[in-house]
Amino acid sequence: MLRIHFTSEDLMRVRLAPGADPWWEAMLSARQIDLLGGPLVYDEWRSQVRSALCSEAREYLRVAPSGRLGLRTSAGGGADLIEGRDAALRAYHEQAIAPYWSVLRREVDADIATRARILTSAGTAALLASTHPSITWREPVLSIDSSVERDVYLAGRGLTVQPAFFCWRSPLALSGPGFAPVLVCPIPHRMSSLRSSGTDEHERALAALLGRTRGAVLVALTYGASTSELARQLGVSRPSASEHVGVLREAGLVTSRRERTSVWHTLTPLGHAVLDAGTAPPDAGQRSRVRARA
Repeated sequence: MLRIHFTSEDLMRVRLAPGADPWWEAMLSARQIDLLGGPLVYDEWRSQVRSALCSEAREYLRVAPSGRLGLRTSAGGGADLIEGRDAALRAYHEQAIAPYWSVLRREVDADIATRARILTSAGTAALLASTHPSITWREPVLSIDSSVERDVYLAGRGLTVQPAFFCWRSPLALSGPGFAPVLVCPIPHRMSSLRSSGTDEHERALAALLGRTRGAVLVALTYGASTSELARQLGVSRPSASEHVGVLREAGLVTSRRERTSVWHTLTPLGHAVLDAGTAPPDAGQRSRVRARA
């Protein structure tokens, strides 16, 4: 049994992760690659990725279970950390996670939204109690069914609840000297194949026009986003997100403005037109106007 002990200060510092975390998804998915009889929901992803991984990415599979590669000392910042770490982790992320990132993010964001409603309507205790069926909350201790007998004392550091697509069966807890305590928990899965983001016709068309990442940036900016939010949504570093936005801004598709300590990006009318062009065919009137202009 794993027992997580809370103080009153810890209960005030329970928080939901802002979104899917590339580092956790990489580490947890690595356990699924060669797992015989693994969860069916990962089958198509497993067969596609296993046959395509380069030698550098396979090196990550060798060392990932030990935690010797990509170990981090604080919660959050997964995309930045991946870019700055060993080539094996970067190669694995690029081949096994990045092509599926919009799917992973969408599923995890939906789960976070559900948990956020529980938190705001019923409070912290209800959120903790509802995290997973294997969890029992008896204040001030959160107990998780586990083969490992262990006690974790938060000691005022709080706890981040991180839903993860590739977390399977039961939650995981990470805590120790230098670590911000994290509880990683599974999300509900639909029994449908995990498909690459590139299978969507709209995203494929945008990728052909702008490149895969810049097409994804255009989609992500439908309702506007800051540089940090954009990086999180796409699973890239902030400098990389800023660079892609800069290219789209130069093309007249995006406009940016500073708001206090962050920069907010939105689509221009031209950006919306490019985005909308991929979602529905023009009507007869539009087609005639296009031919007239031509």
